[in-house]
Amino acid sequence: MNISWQWLGELVDLKSVTPKQLSDKLTLAGFEIDNLDIEREKEPVLDISITANREDASNITGIAKEISSLYKTRMVVSNTQLNLRLIKKVFVSDQAQYTHQLTSIIDGIQVKTSPLWLQKKLSTYKIDNTNNINDIIHLINLKWSQHLRVFDLDKIKKQLNCETISLDEITTLFQIPDRLDNVKAEITGQTQSIFLHMGIPKSSLRHRLYQELKVHPNIRSVYKKENNSRISTITDSYVEAIMLITKLSETNQYSEIIYTSNPKQIKRPIKFKHEEITTILGPLKNHDELNLYNTYDIIHNLHFIYHSDSVQLYLDIPGHRKQDIERSIDVLEEISRIYGFDNFSDSLPRHKTKINHHKGHSKNRIKQIRNICRCIGLHETVHSSLGYKYETKIYNPLTADYNSLRDSLLPGLIKSNIYNIKHNQQSIEVFEIGKIFQKDRNNSCYKEMNHIAGILGGNLQLRKNWSERPTSISWFQAKGDMEEFFERLDTTITWKTANQKNIHFVNQLLKQEFYPKRSSIIYRHDKPIGIFGEIKFDKEVQKISEPVYGFEISIDNLTSTDNTYEKLFHPYTRYPSIVRDIKIEIPATMEIEDVIQKLNNINETYIESIKLFDVYKQNTNSSLKSLGFRITCTSFEGTLTNEKVNTIEEKVKLYLSR
Repeated sequence: MNISWQWLGELVDLKSVTPKQLSDKLTLAGFEIDNLDIEREKEPVLDISITANREDASNITGIAKEISSLYKTRMVVSNTQLNLRLIKKVFVSDQAQYTHQLTSIIDGIQVKTSPLWLQKKLSTYKIDNTNNINDIIHLINLKWSQHLRVFDLDKIKKQLNCETISLDEITTLFQIPDRLDNVKAEITGQTQSIFLHMGIPKSSLRHRLYQELKVHPNIRSVYKKENNSRISTITDSYVEAIMLITKLSETNQYSEIIYTSNPKQIKRPIKFKHEEITTILGPLKNHDELNLYNTYDIIHNLHFIYHSDSVQLYLDIPGHRKQDIERSIDVLEEISRIYGFDNFSDSLPRHKTKINHHKGHSKNRIKQIRNICRCIGLHETVHSSLGYKYETKIYNPLTADYNSLRDSLLPGLIKSNIYNIKHNQQSIEVFEIGKIFQKDRNNSCYKEMNHIAGILGGNLQLRKNWSERPTSISWFQAKGDMEEFFERLDTTITWKTANQKNIHFVNQLLKQEFYPKRSSIIYRHDKPIGIFGEIKFDKEVQKISEPVYGFEISIDNLTSTDNTYEKLFHPYTRYPSIVRDIKIEIPATMEIEDVIQKLNNINETYIESIKLFDVYKQNTNSSLKSLGFRITCTSFEGTLTNEKVNTIEEKVKLYLSR
């Protein structure tokens, strides 16, 4: 969109600003300047690209409003307005295809050549001059992004076979667009009375007008896409059009304006807290904070209306910005844009931040674990800690059935699952967070520990489409749920095959509740913290035909860390990444974990990540298996070349072949 520098200067004070300075300011504010033509003999012209969410700035007035906000200056628009009588009405007919519509009649006009100042404005946009009425239509379109439609009133009367017609009658008659489009009443040199119409069409009509209306491309572009910001400027643009027509056609015989619209929907104000500026945008480069006075000043210059109480602000957004300002984060973006993105510090901390775990860390982690389990579809259950046949005996128990304290949670969940299957033939996916009690093998004392256990699967509820037979989740799908659980906890774990070098409760569960070859031990910091696998049921439980998976994890070992941990900040690279897939053959008996560990030890600064994406064999009897790895390479210094990536790929293959 081309913006005339001289025309812009008529709406906002630019005496202390050069075109280059304004171009840089608009660029920092989020507008793209495609071209700045300052070599023209007449005046500079800015070619500005408008983003999809800023349709309000797609005209001269919109850009002027933006500049007034950036430079904290007032716009000069009062001398283009008149005090006219405006009658508001509501659309009655369901066939009305406009959401807003303004109409009026002007008599005694003179259609003639436009003055030089109007011809000069239009020539900047390569629009040919015809007469004062048509030129005003183009001017209103460029300045406000509105389409003013003007008809010869005498020709309308002739087509309707009537001698007189009131404004109210013609407005009601032309609420249906088909009638308005079928009227042939173009302006000519003999026209004396005109009917003016300006409206915001509904989507169906807007598409049709864009395709069928035979007007200048600049005017037709008004109907190209939805632009709700036009609603807030339709009255100002219409009044200015009447003022120009009456002045340039030398008449003062104009009627009142009828403004017909749909009932307005009340929009709630946006809640905004000043503290969010520092929390989200960060500190300023001078290590200061944006004070409350500056915030109010920016909000005022954005034409937002604010109300405040002791806690927060309530912002009323003007009509021309309601389409892109809907949340408090949008207000924050506007504040940072007006104040200047370059004034906020965007540098990452150069030091390693030590974070200490406070006393309530374990309690908060348990709360987080409970929320994650609920989010992945597990129901929480609670069982008694008392039982019988456990190792931790109770002195003087009330009954023989409750003579000891449990040493694991999973057996209780399995019993509840079997009970549920026997009664309603459906497995339940549940979890439990509770305490277990175990005897220390070294010093013969008892320990109280926090555990979490859960059960997954057992029901026929998965299928790709309705025509297929439903299936239960597989071992890998259940394992994927567990990996999601640890990923949400931001905890890195490893999976290892079951062995006897585990903590006591893991060995006990592995022996009693799981299939050894369908189980895996969960490690964190090279220490076992839990077990996952397929549960084995007794032979008398006949109704369980689908596999059921269970897990039990020590929360104390899961949440325990050193006294502190280091949090490192790394900036994103500005250069694109290159991804390569490589195939590696290893003995079929070799553990994939050993290969991954070897890959992680490669000292190559350009390797961002190495991930396994496929494992396959050429045939069943093959002594080798193939692994597919995806290597992502990035650089902070520049774009990587294919030659450099080829060198890295060969280095990885050579390292693995050792």
